[in-house]
Amino acid sequence: SSSAEVTPATNATPTAGGETKVTDAKGKAITNSLVTVKMTDASGKTVSKQVLTDEKGNIAKKEVVSVSQEVSASGKTTEVEKSYLAASDGTIYDTPGFTDVSDVVGLERSDLSEADKVVYIKKDGSLMQGEKFSVTTKTGKKVMYAADEDCNIIRNGFFNAKKSGVTEKAVKSGATYFAKSNGQLITNALFTVKPTKNGKVKVKINKKGADLPESVIIDDMQLYLNLKGAGSSAGQAQYYATKSGKLAKNQWVNVGAKDYYCGSSGKITKQKKHIINNT
Repeated sequence: SSSAEVTPATNATPTAGGETKVTDAKGKAITNSLVTVKMTDASGKTVSKQVLTDEKGNIAKKEVVSVSQEVSASGKTTEVEKSYLAASDGTIYDTPGFTDVSDVVGLERSDLSEADKVVYIKKDGSLMQGEKFSVTTKTGKKVMYAADEDCNIIRNGFFNAKKSGVTEKAVKSGATYFAKSNGQLITNALFTVKPTKNGKVKVKINKKGADLPESVIIDDMQLYLNLKGAGSSAGQAQYYATKSGKLAKNQWVNVGAKDYYCGSSGKITKQKKHIINNT
């Protein structure tokens, strides 16, 4: 039921290796495409079916395929690339929502388990790729996620709004987000990222710090105690995610009884603790 562009009918020929090669009228393999093929079903009847092909021209099965398509708008035609997930029969798996790539089974929830490799499918059947997006849960709450350039939902990792291939300086200037192990982007919180022995990272959401007593009037009597950089030991680093999920950069942020300074990469490099002289 995808709205993707489909090429004219082609030939699909089973190979000795158990795969099905898709070729054009001249016998040339059609690669990385969404095509219509004529096949013989179990009853011996010839049927037409839309399928995705891989980089070798075989019908793709249970894998992500990047397809180049021409898009026309305002009298101009441009070529764009969209990625799709091939189901077990080679057709586009186009059920909107989170889908486990390993067995192509739809997940009817917005909270992902840690074990599965998952992508997010749009209404047109294409996949989220290198972009941030939000999902509305059954309770009406909007939760943010992000997908990397390979279409995988990011977990325990960073996402930058700048596309890949740009300079490090440009990436640092873009909006950066961090996803927890369940894929949700962290918002309005301090968090620490610590590497583990197996090469993965452990993420801890930190408490916001003790609030200042309401009875204390904060004016020129407010003092600060300078502290060392937060989360700097053993390779770990501490960050602050704003209400929109962006990492704070090149600025001080206030969390309860402390102020934190976030550098250009978002890492907290120094902090100040409020001390109230109310004598």
